[in-house]
Amino acid sequence: MKKILFTIFSIGILFTSYSQDAANRKIQAGIVVGYGLNFTSPVTKLISRNGVGTDFTFGMNINYSFSSTLGLNTGIELDFESFKYKASGANSLYYYYNDSEILTKSQYTSSDGTFTQPGSNKLYQVTSRKEKPIYVTIPTMMLFRTKFIGYFRYFGKFGVRNSFLLGSTIFDQGTSTDLSTTPPASTVMANSQMKTSVRDLSLYKGAVGLAGGVEWNFS
Repeated sequence: MKKILFTIFSIGILFTSYSQDAANRKIQAGIVVGYGLNFTSPVTKLISRNGVGTDFTFGMNINYSFSSTLGLNTGIELDFESFKYKASGANSLYYYYNDSEILTKSQYTSSDGTFTQPGSNKLYQVTSRKEKPIYVTIPTMMLFRTKFIGYFRYFGKFGVRNSFLLGSTIFDQGTSTDLSTTPPASTVMANSQMKTSVRDLSLYKGAVGLAGGVEWNFS
């Protein structure tokens, strides 16, 4: 009986020692998944926010420990965002397009800057738009942790989330006018999955990050 108790006690000490040692390693890595609401507001009076958007985050985070209570949190994440806006008041938003491509000014003007008829391309009046940008984010946050209280310790993170735009897909609601017909024919329709080389979003987006939680050393 004593041998059995001694064996169980020895295994318990070894198991606890290993798990506690793993939790205090210099580098820890893990998967991060997040979901939230997007309250993006335009910085121009020509358009206004149209409801609340969403954010979905997926990636990998790394914690580098300077000590048992202080560290650095970084990693790489993909942010899939969605937000909507609409034309404000009497303002009108127009663009020329061909299939799923929104044309730039150089594509429907001549070299001397005069307007040229864009052929079979159509003119679109936007009443509302939904954008789905994708960002790659590199968090740079200080990590503050308590010492272990049993198998738990508490942490807080504070710093900057640096996001870089990878691309965006546009979904429009409005009226399309075919200028190649006489008279021009207008149709109320949706333009889905439109692409454009003209950015209406900044390449870089910085945000202050604040987070807190509990770390459970369950192993």
